[in-house]
Amino acid sequence: MKSIVLVMAGLGLLGQNSPNQALERILEQTMRQEGVPSIGAVIIQNSVIHATAAVGERVIGSSVAVGLEDTYHLGSLTKSFTATVLAKLVEDKKLEWNTTLGTIFKDVPILVHYQKVTVLELLIHRASFPANVEDTAVYNWDLPYPQAREMYLRQALQSQPEIQPTPLAAYSNIGYVLASQIAERVSGQGWQELVTNLIFRPLKMNNCAFGTRFTPRSQPHGHDETPTGLKAVQTDQPNGNSPVLYGADGIRCSIGDLGLYIQAHLNGARGQSGILSAKSFQFLHAPRVDAGQGLSAACGWFIFPNGAIWHNGSNTQNYAEIIINPRTNNAVGIVTNAPTERGARAAQAAMDAIGDLLK
Repeated sequence: MKSIVLVMAGLGLLGQNSPNQALERILEQTMRQEGVPSIGAVIIQNSVIHATAAVGERVIGSSVAVGLEDTYHLGSLTKSFTATVLAKLVEDKKLEWNTTLGTIFKDVPILVHYQKVTVLELLIHRASFPANVEDTAVYNWDLPYPQAREMYLRQALQSQPEIQPTPLAAYSNIGYVLASQIAERVSGQGWQELVTNLIFRPLKMNNCAFGTRFTPRSQPHGHDETPTGLKAVQTDQPNGNSPVLYGADGIRCSIGDLGLYIQAHLNGARGQSGILSAKSFQFLHAPRVDAGQGLSAACGWFIFPNGAIWHNGSNTQNYAEIIINPRTNNAVGIVTNAPTERGARAAQAAMDAIGDLLK
């Protein structure tokens, strides 16, 4: 992440020479250098979406080009959406940050250890849940969604807690799946409906969807790393994470729509109200727990010592990353349909290239 400071400090120079074309050139260079099927990015400067671009193919070797309206899988960036939904429900007095699991899940067997875990602790990875439910049966794509979610809930609340001898956050998908189910219980709406009504529609994010099922080549396919190179995942096959993980994973958005979402959080971090009050945004972004590597865990985000807000996401076959700097009033989002390690390298290379442009 060495280029983040450069990227976030000097974006104004990009606007001197066709920002969309300049960004497109950076992404084309990154795509060739890192061998990703496609890559998209959005830059926000002074709270305004300053440049967007997407280059490459929906399926490697297909010659079917991506477009700005194509939806990319966001992986664990979804967690910040779930945290945003919970914050809105708190604002609407349907929930409190100190509401406990024992209060919400009275009808489900729950280990004593988890009875007093709060909503806030779920969102900052301090509930001591393991990273994932171990029983692979709950991830079966053929299970009806309600049945899979109920199975996941019951197994999660009986999972042996992770031992935490230090105050570090323990990253967990379980916490966010449970958070999404709490949102469903207190609102009477499904998680997808809540995300749509509380985030997508108010922000006019019209090119977003859920899951990884779509008409072949109509959207960017995820890709697997194989000994012979990248191989596209077919949309009629189980791929990525199953819908049982909605809340921790599951959202797809176009790069422009991702920009609208980033813009809302940037403005909120700078004291402006929007889909949430400024107070709620700042509650979400507050650093609360040491997450290691110089980061602090916040609600749906990680925070750098300089106050920059960050998260990345992958369903193993796609990669996305966001960095927001409230102090400089700038932000960058990057998406690619490459698998995790290659996608992360491509995102870093794009950040580095933007930084080099600004030197």
